[in-house]
Amino acid sequence: MNQPHVLIVGGGIAGIFAALYSKTQYPHIRVTLIEQADQLGGLLASKRYGGIEFDYGTHVPRTTLIPQIDSLLFANLKDEHWRQFQDINAGNVSLDQHLYPFSGNPFLATPSNDGLSAQLNHIQTPRIEQPHWSSLHTQLNEQFGGDLVSRFFAPCLRKKLGVELTELAADSHRLIGLSRVILGDSDLMSTLKDEPRLDALLAFAKQTQGMSKAINFYPKINRGMGYWVELLHKQAISLGVAIKLQTTVKQFKLSDGGISHVELSGHHIEPVDHVCWTSPSALLFKACGRNPQSKFKPTIRSTRLFHFTFAQPFLSDNNYIDVNDPQCDAFRVTLYPNLRQIHQAPYACTVEVIINEFTQHCSWQSIASELVSMGIIDADNTIIMHVEDEIKAGFPIMSPEFFKESLAMATRAQAAFKNITLLGKASGRVFFMQDVLIDCVAQLDQALAGYQLANAQSNQLTKK
Repeated sequence: MNQPHVLIVGGGIAGIFAALYSKTQYPHIRVTLIEQADQLGGLLASKRYGGIEFDYGTHVPRTTLIPQIDSLLFANLKDEHWRQFQDINAGNVSLDQHLYPFSGNPFLATPSNDGLSAQLNHIQTPRIEQPHWSSLHTQLNEQFGGDLVSRFFAPCLRKKLGVELTELAADSHRLIGLSRVILGDSDLMSTLKDEPRLDALLAFAKQTQGMSKAINFYPKINRGMGYWVELLHKQAISLGVAIKLQTTVKQFKLSDGGISHVELSGHHIEPVDHVCWTSPSALLFKACGRNPQSKFKPTIRSTRLFHFTFAQPFLSDNNYIDVNDPQCDAFRVTLYPNLRQIHQAPYACTVEVIINEFTQHCSWQSIASELVSMGIIDADNTIIMHVEDEIKAGFPIMSPEFFKESLAMATRAQAAFKNITLLGKASGRVFFMQDVLIDCVAQLDQALAGYQLANAQSNQLTKK
């Protein structure tokens, strides 16, 4: 039989992994990966300023503990260039600009939280969980109580996303690291978390308690996540994956209910047997000349990145710090010397700010002042360099309509084209990196197993 051709559209982590997995598990398949940028990686890419590599925020690869995934992504990260660590060593600033260095989960047992006792009482009172919450406001009020919602969750989400809790879908707080909170010391949190219902709402006071066996990786050398992407790029090529950068789908040609040919930018046309799509589903319909049957347009927040280098060391030894305090514009701070374990000047960091009406006027000076007030740098620390970058297609507002339409669009796409597989966020099912990778395995096996069976049958006929 002819060699089946699988086209993977989008060079983010879903597309890269799909290419690696497809070519190793189904080696007789021809695999092409296309990406419109000049490098793979998407948000896992890095940029170099002043001789130092900065990431697009905090991105730390982590094993899934699933051998068939980890062997592909992490087998090449075990030399002297890579640091391996189990403790992610995150901190958080959640109330009173108080840096809590023992966990990335919000620490709310600060002196100013005079409602702590009532908040704990509310959380410990047994409740019947709703199967479907109408909004995040309803969910958080029921689970955590009105006082904690008004004191923390509402202003925190308003600062981060620029919307009220009533405009957000249930469980959307989990996507930005607010699924569990800390309301006391280690003994209290450990005791309360023994109850499964409370375990879902409360975090250990220290991240070293109940720590996962998963391993984190980061370059020891003066590189960022772009280094990992470069290694995966080379690995894909060595397996026989054809990678086309600065390439887009101009249009798909349809036949018998599926996609038969693709016209790429540059008017190059070639046949395809299967398409793995990782971009927004609406763009797939456009490429096929079809109406996506949806007028919904999600609200997307851009992310502004403030890259700094300083002359003196940081006061914190955290790898990164989640900033939930409504008084701060910052969303997250990445401290590269701590991640790389290279403690020498210049000391580099990246501060992420999700831009909305409350944060749009922030400047590098105001962000530097926040680093001082949060206790991350000393007031006398000298700024050597500051650079601003922006991710325009950054963070979607996670409204009920957004989740509903994302899943509905994906469902329509799968029904409309018989040889399409939607991967990553395009699927409308998964959003976190580890979930994306696990879902990719299931979807690719389902989609490509038929080609393997056909190949085996063809080989049998040839032998006869």
